[in-house]
Amino acid sequence: MNFGKNSNGWDFADPANIWNLDKGFLTQSTSPLFYNLNFPTTGADASLLSWSPVMHSGITATVRWIKPSSSDN
Repeated sequence: MNFGKNSNGWDFADPANIWNLDKGFLTQSTSPLFYNLNFPTTGADASLLSWSPVMHSGITATVRWIKPSSSDN
């Protein structure tokens, strides 16, 4: 699969404000208050991702899965 197309030739490259053929999904917000605007989301089951620090070449990243409680759905 290429960005926006699959092997059948179907084109999934819309809308332009969300999808770019060269870059894939575009960032909709960099503010933690509006991360929910970004797609794809962290999970269809409303789970959240968070992470513990990992450093490489001056970049730090962390991740962990948080399963939602039944009251969150």
